[in-house]
Amino acid sequence: QFTLNAYDGALEPMVPGLDRRIETMLRLSDHVGPDRVIWRYDPVILSNRHPESYHLESFGKIAEKLNGAVHRVMTSYIEFYRKTDRRLMPLELQGFSFDRKARDETGRFRNLLGQMNPIANRAGMTMFTCAQPDDYSDMGVLPGACIDGELINRLWGTRVATQKDPGQRAHCRCAKSRDIGMANTCIHGCPYCYSTNDHEKAAEHYRQHDPDSPSLWGRFEPAIKGQQRLL
Repeated sequence: QFTLNAYDGALEPMVPGLDRRIETMLRLSDHVGPDRVIWRYDPVILSNRHPESYHLESFGKIAEKLNGAVHRVMTSYIEFYRKTDRRLMPLELQGFSFDRKARDETGRFRNLLGQMNPIANRAGMTMFTCAQPDDYSDMGVLPGACIDGELINRLWGTRVATQKDPGQRAHCRCAKSRDIGMANTCIHGCPYCYSTNDHEKAAEHYRQHDPDSPSLWGRFEPAIKGQQRLL
């Protein structure tokens, strides 16, 4: 799963440049193959600064450059959690206006997907949604799973369980797995982020990262009586 959007600095203030990220994704695809790299154009945010035309243009340009390098693209509409609203508030004070009803009431997200899907198909990609309450299969956009047990079994010849993880959100279709990520470790500072609550805490965790540790943050002592203790 490789997130690749084309938002401006207001929404993605510290991510590397788009061309650099595309080049990284292309190198990754060359290394592991196009079936093992999934593009995330996610989350979709509709605002007065990012209307449908903005997404169609940016999605089309990225899809063209990734043609042949990936076979799947996943997307979803932004979830306006309380912490997300809090982080977006400074932008609203600067004149941003975010469409909080684009998925549930106005149908703008559905209409946008209907225009994005043919672009993805022309680039050799199948489009999927992630944890969305609505089904867009009628327009060829399938309900997807980030942790897709069937895909994993097909690519690696394994037999992992494919049933939905009961511990996930109601509309999540992911198979049961163990997350090796960790909240408050990313320093990109995107205000729409679901995982980072405190940018200063994330920056501190980043400074404490040990590349030789199996943990994103800190390091582990050797196991004592079957347990590991985080320092």
